[in-house]
Amino acid sequence: MTCHLDHTSDVVIDLDRIQPGDVLLVTPMPGEPLGEMITRLDGSGFSHSGIALGGDGVASAHLSFCRSDPFDIGGVRADRLSHFWEHGQQVYRLPVPSADRRAAALDRLAEVRLPDDDGRFCVPKLMIVAIALASFGPDLAPADAARVRAQAIEAARTWDGVADRREFFCAELVAHLHGARFTVEDLAPVDPQEPGPRTREGFLDTVLVRSIAFLADAERKAAFEELAVVVEQVMPTFFDRSALDILLSPFARHDGAPVSRGRRKPHKRPAGRAPEQDWLPPALVTPRMLLDAAWTGDQVERVREPAD
Repeated sequence: MTCHLDHTSDVVIDLDRIQPGDVLLVTPMPGEPLGEMITRLDGSGFSHSGIALGGDGVASAHLSFCRSDPFDIGGVRADRLSHFWEHGQQVYRLPVPSADRRAAALDRLAEVRLPDDDGRFCVPKLMIVAIALASFGPDLAPADAARVRAQAIEAARTWDGVADRREFFCAELVAHLHGARFTVEDLAPVDPQEPGPRTREGFLDTVLVRSIAFLADAERKAAFEELAVVVEQVMPTFFDRSALDILLSPFARHDGAPVSRGRRKPHKRPAGRAPEQDWLPPALVTPRMLLDAAWTGDQVERVREPAD
């Protein structure tokens, strides 16, 4: 099955076409390294996703600093779409045809985003999914790729079954709210890319691994450190390149021009049952997988930015 971007068939809609509970997809901020890394590895034009609240509201898990608590670096935030437009990004609506499904997703959101606590953005999960996607890179030997991927899946599974399910990154949150599951087959990008420009091993990779491990409890820390050992053996420059992307992202300046990624035309994977061992941990969901899900609409629509 193949997916592609069609740059000639954008459908543009106004805000009033968005239904609460729809999926919203966002292109990366121009020149922002982390978002561009995600789109490159995932094989789609979208680096961020959230759930529509109605009007111009969106709930999504992302990195951001809370003014009242400088140690709160992210969670399930409620934003206006202007938050993205102001940074040169574009917002797309991915319809969810089932009204019951949309309503159920909003009910789950009320359980996740409490009035006085919006949970946490999970940086370790974001890095695990990046590693899993990078394992499909064309230059990796099949045996090495399978080894990295299996270890990434194992690390992601350490978050399964934990009572506190309020640590998310963006696509994982959307999948959780919609009660969606995906298989190992769904993880594979259509056109696998290299994780980024080659770099030399250095200081940054050590800082990144230690920092991410610090954000997890003992069991999940051990699983991430085991994954890091395999990655450093098979993809020795991956962490150093990723560390550079993460460190540069907060300081990236966009050029003010929206990036037109075109409209994604997914080839929907049929809904069905899979053996339990083939289901992915929720911590490995990506924006592209939401596009290909059988419960989302066939057409992605760009949301028109209101005139001043």
